[in-house]
Amino acid sequence: MESTIELNYSSMKTAIMANVDAIDMTPIMITGAPGCAKTSVCLDVAESYGIPRNVAERCIFRPSLRDPVDLAGLPHNERDEDGVLYTHWAANSFIKYVNDVAAKYGIAFLIVDELPQAVTMMQNALAGLMLDRFVGSNFLHERVFLLSTGNRVKDKAGAGRIVSQLGNRVEHLPMAVDIDAWGKHMIDTYGFDRVGMFVAYVRFEPGVLEDINPDRMVNGTMRSCTAAAMINPKLPRNIYLAKLAGRIPEGRAMQFLTFRDLFDELPTAEAMRNTPKTAKLPNGNRGALFAAASLAFKRSEDEASFNAMAKYVERIATEALEADIEAFFYKDIMIHKQALAETNVFIEWATGRGAEVLL
Repeated sequence: MESTIELNYSSMKTAIMANVDAIDMTPIMITGAPGCAKTSVCLDVAESYGIPRNVAERCIFRPSLRDPVDLAGLPHNERDEDGVLYTHWAANSFIKYVNDVAAKYGIAFLIVDELPQAVTMMQNALAGLMLDRFVGSNFLHERVFLLSTGNRVKDKAGAGRIVSQLGNRVEHLPMAVDIDAWGKHMIDTYGFDRVGMFVAYVRFEPGVLEDINPDRMVNGTMRSCTAAAMINPKLPRNIYLAKLAGRIPEGRAMQFLTFRDLFDELPTAEAMRNTPKTAKLPNGNRGALFAAASLAFKRSEDEASFNAMAKYVERIATEALEADIEAFFYKDIMIHKQALAETNVFIEWATGRGAEVLL
């Protein structure tokens, strides 16, 4: 039976780095839902140790696209001094590249991507590499760490059974879908103006990040939601909906459009800043309340505006009785606008109503 103890993005990164820092060469295999950032966390770890991302990406080996000979090297015959022909294996340029990275940066990560999709012969070859750290005539540098990723069998995303000897040679770490990590990445990378509304929708309906049905071609994952957030929202509504439904399930696409329409019910920036205690509050509509908190985050530009927005969001907790939405607002402030987390308003909330909220 596989482990059911899942790690979120930051915990997974810490777990991988714990092996590196302890010089523990046990290979790690990360499993999880399609598109939950398994490969990304491996690349993130590599960057943390000073390896440029484009260099780390060239250390990815995708066994489902290769033959075992691509790992072991082509066999050829050479006559030895005794006149007898012996079989040798040609050096593997991929492993040489990974070893060169280790020599240059003092460390490297060989990332075996989507390992469970590999055929049995390739898995057997990888089992030897995982245990012996060599295959054919190709030996790994002593500072090369082995990481691998794979989808879950239940998602029917191409993953098959791992041969027992390979499974026994890796540390198996299941990865959870991480809403906070995904939202932070989206806003930090693309900006609130571009993706903030979609991030707010995912806060409201987190199930969209793991809405997987093997019988559907289009599924909801962290990857597909990232793609959906990139669509130009100014497109004609019918085209926009069609493109959304091409990246996330159609029901979710229609739900997001309804969520987006809720913004028409929200107060203006002026009302939230000048009269936060009386500005319109969409009480009774949880989706609109999420949208309101998202706008309040966007409109918290300095200490004065943050003070006003905090008063408005306080009403979401006290009048609408949705304290978790207020907590999301403060979490986003702490993560993305750290200067505001040092103000008296933030500290008072953190030591008051927010004291039991894990920030």
